Amino acid sequence: MSKRTVSPVIAAVDGSDASLAALDAAASHAASRGRPLEIMHSHTSAALYGAVLGEPYPPEYSDPPVHVVQILTRAEQRARDAHPDLAVETHLIHTAPAAWLVERSRDAALIVVGSRGAGGFTGLLLGSVSSQVATHALCPVMVVRGDSARPSTAPVVAGVDGSEHSQAALDFAFEEASRRQAPLVAVYAWKTAPRDLPMPGRLSVFGFDQAQEISERILAEALAGYGEKYPDVKVTPVLSFDFDPAMLLTDESTEAALVVVGSRGRGEVASLLLGSVGYTLIHHAACPVVIARTAGR
Repeated sequence: MSKRTVSPVIAAVDGSDASLAALDAAASHAASRGRPLEIMHSHTSAALYGAVLGEPYPPEYSDPPVHVVQILTRAEQRARDAHPDLAVETHLIHTAPAAWLVERSRDAALIVVGSRGAGGFTGLLLGSVSSQVATHALCPVMVVRGDSARPSTAPVVAGVDGSEHSQAALDFAFEEASRRQAPLVAVYAWKTAPRDLPMPGRLSVFGFDQAQEISERILAEALAGYGEKYPDVKVTPVLSFDFDPAMLLTDESTEAALVVVGSRGRGEVASLLLGSVGYTLIHHAACPVVIARTAGR
């Protein structure tokens, strides 16, 4: 078999409604970009293998139950029915699902998971798996949650903090907005030190006006060049002072088609895309969330 030159979109399924929503999003993403779709399902032994030891079944345990096979066959048929020209491949694995997905992320264009799943030992899309994949994958990860069928006018929201990680978020968000013919909202949140703490630290070393000017410049510089590359995308910059970035982006998600953030941000001073923000979004956003990454990160 020749080595595949086009990176696939990978969807993880377990038969739950959440995983079927993830499958639909993955199939649509793959079809619109001319990429193949890979669908995986994990069936592990609660007593000895899989999720407990991360080991594959020995040969005598290699035959999965019928209902396990049906999860994959039905998922494959669902994707083909929606996108007849889509190249689809399936994988039934017997190891820990998060570890398999993270390993496959080396060659994937996108991994799509649900925010929760069937539960129990055989549940694939439990929050812990989604969190592990979103945290450790080397490619962008989409966690499908909330309303994934917003109207075409719903914006793509991108978190910005001026770091290379938020630049990856902008790259992904602009491409998505252009393909969806949707507007883009670029959000930057900045804070001073709490009023009841000593002044040194964070942006409080500046006056309010100077801090706001710096924040406006960071946002403008982050957006520079995208107008020429994506002239069809209408951009609304949002600058918010003294507002928790995770809560701000969660609030924006109530009207958004998609929220995109980087895997992590600058740190304490300009912290927008810290792990805690991504963690909050994949558990509480009202729409799908993408954790974007630069190559190899």
